Amino acid sequence: MADNLVNENGRYYFPEAQERCSGTAARPALYPGGLGTCIISLNSNNYLLEKRYYLLRKGRKGPGDKGTPMGGSGSEQGRAGKLFAVFATATAALCFGRAVVQSVQPCDSGMALVPGGTFFAGIDTREFKYVLKLCDATIGNCYGSWFESEMPRREVKYAPFCMDKYEYPNKAGEYPMTGVSHNHAKDLCRRQNKRLCARTEWEAACRAGAQEYTWVYGHTHRQDLCNDYSTGLLPSGYKRNCVSAAGVNDLTGNAAEWVEGEVSSASSGMVETYNILKGGSYRQRPLFSRCTYVDYRDPAQDFVDFGFRCCSDFTLRTAGTAR
Repeated sequence: MADNLVNENGRYYFPEAQERCSGTAARPALYPGGLGTCIISLNSNNYLLEKRYYLLRKGRKGPGDKGTPMGGSGSEQGRAGKLFAVFATATAALCFGRAVVQSVQPCDSGMALVPGGTFFAGIDTREFKYVLKLCDATIGNCYGSWFESEMPRREVKYAPFCMDKYEYPNKAGEYPMTGVSHNHAKDLCRRQNKRLCARTEWEAACRAGAQEYTWVYGHTHRQDLCNDYSTGLLPSGYKRNCVSAAGVNDLTGNAAEWVEGEVSSASSGMVETYNILKGGSYRQRPLFSRCTYVDYRDPAQDFVDFGFRCCSDFTLRTAGTAR
């Protein structure tokens, strides 16, 4: 396939990959001496399920079948202008049209790209009964209202988005800002041209999408992996294994995180609206640090363990000339 590498004004691409772009005019663009993008496949929403970066160099022998793009062999790469490509990483991206791409920056520095997809948010009645029974057995005197806001279990489709790797101020090794109200958190994100993460976005990141993890690292709770039910707040990233599949840290525990979303509750004939916190904090037991758990509070509350992180919409920004 590398024999079909096309040279167009010094930009290189595989026409076979263009055919995988669901009949659109898009194609991958590669260029010698830097990063290019090779389109692999699209889902029904025209979001890439996978994007691969390749590093191209001149005058080097190809590395063989395992590392070359699109299955081409090293000898084939050598015949194609003595270029070869080395697989570097895989993530999600958009089909970017007929752009000649010279650089791709899907997210701002310090943010992780969370691939789009479909997952089931929330819990069903069977899970609700199990969680309530477990709560009574481990804590005692539990109320069903604590977990009702997690229902119903529902299928959610979500687009790729960018998420801060750490809790605000998004700096590894620094303590997260806590004692923050919902409105204050929202304003601080806005000042950075970001926004609070949506409830479903946050849950998708925590559950690794279709993996539907219970905690950020898997289905079985481990006290040593994240900072939940402990003695105090820790610097961001201190628990190095408390990281999501997309590379987001501390979604389970440490600071409880305000997200964009509301819960309505009727009391004494009055309907009140609350905002949502996700992930639990260092003060809370594992049942309340589950990815699906919904803690709803008055948006003006700013308790000592309330924090947040920011998200932003995914936009594929390219340097180069679109055609």
